[in-house]
Amino acid sequence: MKDHLFDPANFKTPMMVPTLGRKSADYDGKGGGYWKGSVWIPTNTMVVKGLLEYGYLAEAREIASNGLEGMFQTWKKTGTLFENYDQEKPEAPGGSSKADFVGWTGVQPIATLIHAKASNTHSSRTPELSAIRQSPLPNRDPVR
Repeated sequence: MKDHLFDPANFKTPMMVPTLGRKSADYDGKGGGYWKGSVWIPTNTMVVKGLLEYGYLAEAREIASNGLEGMFQTWKKTGTLFENYDQEKPEAPGGSSKADFVGWTGVQPIATLIHAKASNTHSSRTPELSAIRQSPLPNRDPVR
């Protein structure tokens, strides 16, 4: 499964993880057509949690950081969060995406913060989250 997620010809798109891989006949490379390739934050969160559960810390961190960065870049450009995101253009909303949609789009940032807080409080019980928290994030300009 991990190999499929990180295959650039399939699921490793500029914003990961698309709902359909590039190898699918129904893949829509122009915004994802809602469920034909766009990135949905709740499904990404499940992928990250699954990778953590099986000890793929670096891979979980890469997908989590990639998703958060894509959300951040879209927010900087548009001033809002979206229901889903364009897998080929991380700074754009996905096809047929609703704006001002913090509902389940807030899942990954909130879960990441909760896990980081839990790892500060109970680091011996959540070593994999401590490892993610201690890894440096990419430098970015402060939000103005």
